[in-house]
Amino acid sequence: EKPAEEKVKFIPKRIIIDKVGIDLPVVSVPLKGGTWQVNTGVANYAEGTNLVSIESGNVGLFAHDRKKGFADIKNLKVGDTISIYGTLHKATYSVEYSSVTVPDKVDVFYSTAEPTLTLVTCDGSFSQKRFIVRAKLVEISETNCNEQNIE
Repeated sequence: EKPAEEKVKFIPKRIIIDKVGIDLPVVSVPLKGGTWQVNTGVANYAEGTNLVSIESGNVGLFAHDRKKGFADIKNLKVGDTISIYGTLHKATYSVEYSSVTVPDKVDVFYSTAEPTLTLVTCDGSFSQKRFIVRAKLVEISETNCNEQNIE
């Protein structure tokens, strides 16, 4: 019998990055015509990328390069903590690296052997590049009732 957290898989509902003041609801966005629509004022979960779990996989989140988006992920440093909340669980990730890439490099969302979180926003003077933060899972814990209500 596996421990409970090994069975846990969830879609992100909220992302909180205290270090840079990000606290956004997460909406699920289906892949349409090879691209995901970017909703404003929220973080977007790329449907088709992995669910949050301790086993493996890459959770893909993206948002506009705005204050009420992911503009401030550019200030994250290695080791900074990112919290992803589901309905009953919280996943804690630690930033491994960030990089700038071209938009058509879609492999940033490919599944990974290690449980991973990938954050993407636009970068460059005409948003022609993508800024990527890659973080590794530290733990998944149950959220208790006195933590903020995230439904």
